[in-house]
Amino acid sequence: MNIDHCYSRAAYIRKQVPKYRRDSKPPHTTFVKGLVYYCYMPEYALPDNDRHDVYAALTRLNSRFLTMQRELERKNLELERLAYYDALTSLLNRHAIMDKLGEWLAHVKRYGTKLSIAMLDIDHFKHVNDTRGHCVGDRVLCDVARILRGSIRQTDYLGRYGGEEFLVILPGTDAVGAAIMGERIRAGLAETPAVDPTGGTFSLTVSVGITERYESDDDDSIISRADAALYLAKEMGRNRVEVAPLPLSSQA
Repeated sequence: MNIDHCYSRAAYIRKQVPKYRRDSKPPHTTFVKGLVYYCYMPEYALPDNDRHDVYAALTRLNSRFLTMQRELERKNLELERLAYYDALTSLLNRHAIMDKLGEWLAHVKRYGTKLSIAMLDIDHFKHVNDTRGHCVGDRVLCDVARILRGSIRQTDYLGRYGGEEFLVILPGTDAVGAAIMGERIRAGLAETPAVDPTGGTFSLTVSVGITERYESDDDDSIISRADAALYLAKEMGRNRVEVAPLPLSSQA
């Protein structure tokens, strides 16, 4: 590019957009390392009225962009909440609590620490839904979730496993400590009557199955053992805590 080309190019631009030209001074040129000319064209500016309109439009566009960005962030948070938390109780959902269980099983296997879990089931929950309605049943689930939150440590993990079942992960806890926690939850729920829309109250109990993690456990085996202890608690009359026995392979 030579200087004559720069001037001719500037003249061409002035012909194309004469109303935006502030002056008609020739462009400045700069020689760089003897190789290239950089041409600085005359400063073009919009008339005052046009500048005001463009500024107003850009301001509106920026405001709309910020609104859309905030809405996108809100939607992303909502999607994250739906992916990890139960919509009714706001506890971890089954997928999320099982992910936590897998993480902690890997952790205790590596570091040799204790881990127990508790499976809890609301007694006669189907009867509550059938006789008092699903709205009351939903309220019962939320009340139980609230009491469970208040009964565990900050280092524990609580999730809705499915329906009226809840799963508690207790890091650094053996079966004895988990059973103490389970009894605290059972007693707390038994002493807290549920309330229906008419103002009437009815008793609410849970059955609890406890198991401790053993060396050969994966998520399926530890869940199966806790579920078996929960089934035993149901068979023994409900409203009780049962601890799964030590696996035979661990007794040897």
